[in-house]
Amino acid sequence: MYAKCGDIGSASQSFTEISERDLLTWSIMIWGWTFHGSLENALECFEQMKSTGIKPDGAVFLAMLAAFSHSGQVDSGLELFNSMQHEYFIKPTLKHYTLVVDLYGRAGKLDPALRFLESMPISPDFMVWGALFCACRARKNIQMAELVSKKLVELEHKHPGKYIFLSNVYACVGRWKNVDRVRAHMQNLKIEKDPGWSYIEVNGQIHSFVAGDRAHENVEEIYSKLEEIVSGAKEHGYMPETESVLHNIEEEEKEEHLGSHSEKWALAFGLIRTPPGMLIRIMKNLRICSDSRSIVKHASKSQGEKTGGKHFKKILILLRARDAPSRGTNTLARNESVKPLVEAIGRVVRGTHGSSKLPKSSISIIEEKYLELNAHRFSKNLTPLSFSALIWTEVDNVPRKDVTRDSVEDLGC
Repeated sequence: MYAKCGDIGSASQSFTEISERDLLTWSIMIWGWTFHGSLENALECFEQMKSTGIKPDGAVFLAMLAAFSHSGQVDSGLELFNSMQHEYFIKPTLKHYTLVVDLYGRAGKLDPALRFLESMPISPDFMVWGALFCACRARKNIQMAELVSKKLVELEHKHPGKYIFLSNVYACVGRWKNVDRVRAHMQNLKIEKDPGWSYIEVNGQIHSFVAGDRAHENVEEIYSKLEEIVSGAKEHGYMPETESVLHNIEEEEKEEHLGSHSEKWALAFGLIRTPPGMLIRIMKNLRICSDSRSIVKHASKSQGEKTGGKHFKKILILLRARDAPSRGTNTLARNESVKPLVEAIGRVVRGTHGSSKLPKSSISIIEEKYLELNAHRFSKNLTPLSFSALIWTEVDNVPRKDVTRDSVEDLGC
């Protein structure tokens, strides 16, 4: 939970406090370091696990392959992949093959990636081809992108992702007629792109933003703050990355389009409503673009400069492929029976109490049982459902039957 929420320090501390660690415990910690781009810590954790006599499984090798991929360590990643098969006798799954393709692709080795893909002993699926397609877009390799897109169409002809990526590739090299052709084909097939959305929690409330939407009650204040962020970034050398905007329009209009991205609005709102030094955590459903990444880096650095280097703003953008929350200000709980659980666990994470419909005694019990059970969750091999159900059995007037598998999974526990 800590690692998924961006608090790798607390995740590591909780891990060290577990006296008996099993394969699942080690696996989760390795994945945590991988999510946070720390190959060194992931590798150290991997070696420590092996030194205790615990053999890595397929999931652990997935985590390590991802760590090597994000660090650009192609040779080390391939060595690990071979070790998994010949030393630990683990048969690779499509997920493993996808990560090897991604390993080549992120390093710009597109031809070796294609050769590896075509030599696979099992038929590559949409995800494997998709990994190569993403690499083609990043490297602006039009010829290979067109080849891969045909494979993707054969596998899943109505998936919007391949059309969006292909139109992005064309846009990056200024081939606007091809962009229009791809978009027209999408319209003919009635394929729509999922709208980008982001949400941020401030003072116990969830504020959501949709790309291009100005429905928030503080829209003018947010827009003004965003202009301030962009203006300050330009003074420090920032150049809007307009090449990926999918319209053959003037540069000024492209910059305005970039400014409508939901994560930028969430960022501006977070900077307005949070004190210096406080963590800003933004959740979104689509991958963050390179332009937004540049703006986030500047905003973090700028905050540090304003406070004399005392309070650099830590900003996290977390990817969650879930249904978008309703617009405006809301809570995350869509199911009434789950709302108290969301509120209670939210208070455990934030370390605050505030107002709540639950009795204070119930909140205290939840927090106490949460901390107690969380320390032994993995050693006891508790599933998310059983973990939550055990907490609920201690809460006044809340029957176990109110906790369903779907409701718990919606929380991302």
